[in-house]
Amino acid sequence: MNLFTKTTITVAILFFIAVPYSAQAQTPTIAVNFSGCIVGGVLAPTLQNLISGWMDDLENGLRSIASRFGLNIPGLGGAGIGGTVPVSDEGVRKATGALLGKEQRSDVIARCLGQEVLNGMIKGIVDNARTGGRDGGVTWVRNWRNFQLEAQHRGEGVFRGMLASSKMCNYFDSNLKNTFGANRRVPLTGVETRANDFDSFALRTGCTLPSDFDFEKYKQDFSGNGGWEAWSRLLEPENNFYGAFFQSLDEANKQRAIEESSDLSQVTSNAGFVGRSGADANDSCLTRGANGKCVIYKDIKTPGGVIRASVDATFMQELERFNNVDELGELISSVTTVLIHRLLDLSDPNEGNYTAFSTTLPPSSGGIPSAPEEGIPSAFGSVTVSFEIINDGGGTATANDFQLLIDGELTAIGIARVLPVGEHVVSSLPPDGYSFVSSGGDCNGGILNLAENQSATCTITYDDI
Repeated sequence: MNLFTKTTITVAILFFIAVPYSAQAQTPTIAVNFSGCIVGGVLAPTLQNLISGWMDDLENGLRSIASRFGLNIPGLGGAGIGGTVPVSDEGVRKATGALLGKEQRSDVIARCLGQEVLNGMIKGIVDNARTGGRDGGVTWVRNWRNFQLEAQHRGEGVFRGMLASSKMCNYFDSNLKNTFGANRRVPLTGVETRANDFDSFALRTGCTLPSDFDFEKYKQDFSGNGGWEAWSRLLEPENNFYGAFFQSLDEANKQRAIEESSDLSQVTSNAGFVGRSGADANDSCLTRGANGKCVIYKDIKTPGGVIRASVDATFMQELERFNNVDELGELISSVTTVLIHRLLDLSDPNEGNYTAFSTTLPPSSGGIPSAPEEGIPSAFGSVTVSFEIINDGGGTATANDFQLLIDGELTAIGIARVLPVGEHVVSSLPPDGYSFVSSGGDCNGGILNLAENQSATCTITYDDI
C-alpha cells in the first residue's frame, strides 16, 4: 500500500468520525465549518508527520546523489531535515490510533465548537450593524450632507402633519394648506411638537373670528358683517392669510431645526452610529407622512454607541485570534475548513479565509520572523474620554452639549475607542459660554501616548463663563 493510499484512508476515517459531532448543527454552513475544523484539527498530527517524512525522504535522496559524485553538501548530515517517516502499515496504525484518542479528539471538538460559537456571535454583530439601521440599511452615517437634509425633510413632514390638523379661518384654510402641501392628516399622538413657545401651533393659528363670519359678505357689507370690530380681528395674524402664512413658515423652520439637531446629537455622541429602533425599516417607523416616508421613528432600543463598541470588539477579537495562531495544526485546520466548504459549494464566495499565521515562527522551524507591513499597526489599545463641566456661573450645559474629537474625528463621549498604539491628539468643541480649563488623566495637554493593551482614561474640564 503506497503512501497516497494510506493517507486517503486516514482522511476518510477521520471524516466519518467527525461528521456525527456536527449532525446537530443549526445550519449546513455551521456543519461544514464544524466538520472541517474537527477533521483538520485531528488530521494535523499525521500531516505534520507526513511533511516531516517527505523532508526526510528529500534529504536521503540528496545525500545519495551527493555520495555518488563524492560531494559534501552542508546541512545533509547529523540530525537531518525531518523526523520519522510513517510509511509502514504499523506507522499508519499508530498514527490513526493517536488521532482517535479520546482526549485529543475532545479537545479538538471543544475548540472547534468554541470557534463556531464565536463566529456566529461575530456574524450576528456585524449583520446587525449592516442591516439594523432605522431605514433598513447600515447603522452608521454614510453621507453627512444627506443625513442632515433628510432630518430637515422629516421636520417638514412633522410640520405638515401639524398644519393639516389645525383649524384655521374658513376663507383661507384650504389655500394655506395647499401652499405647504399639508393635505393629509398625520397621526402625531404622543409626539412632542410644541417648540420655543408656551402655546401649541394649533392654538396660535386657531381662527378667532365668529363662526358665522363670511369674508365675501364682509367685503360687500362692511358694517352689516362686523364693521370695525371684525376689521381689528382680521389684523390679528391667525385671522388673515399672510399672518398665518408667516406663522407657518416660522413653525416649519422650528421643526426642521429640531429634527436636524436631534439626529446630529445622536450620531455625534455615538461616533457616527444611529441607534436601532426596530427589526427593519417598517418596524422602526412610528408615523409616516403623506409621501410615505417615515417622519417619526420609534424609541431607540439599542443605542448607536453600543453597536459601535460591539463592532470594534469584533475587529479586536479577529486580530487577537490571528495573532494567537502559532502552530501548523491550527493552519491545517483552517485550510481544511475552507477546502471542504469549497468542495460542497464552489459557487459560494463566502468560503472563509485561511488562518493567518503569526509573525513569529516556532523555534524549531528555524524560520526568520517576518516584519509587519509598513504603515499597518501591529498593536492596539483603547481610550475613554469623559467631560467635567463646572456650572458655577449659571450655565446648564452637560457633557452631551460638547463635541469630542480624536485625531480630528468625532468620537463618542464616555465610550471606549479602540486605537493603534502611538501618539493621538484629543480635542473638543464647547458650546457658547464655556471656556477650556484642562485636559487630564492620560491625555495631559491634549496628547495621548497610547501603549499596547492600555485602557487609557482622560478627563476634559470646562467652566462656564
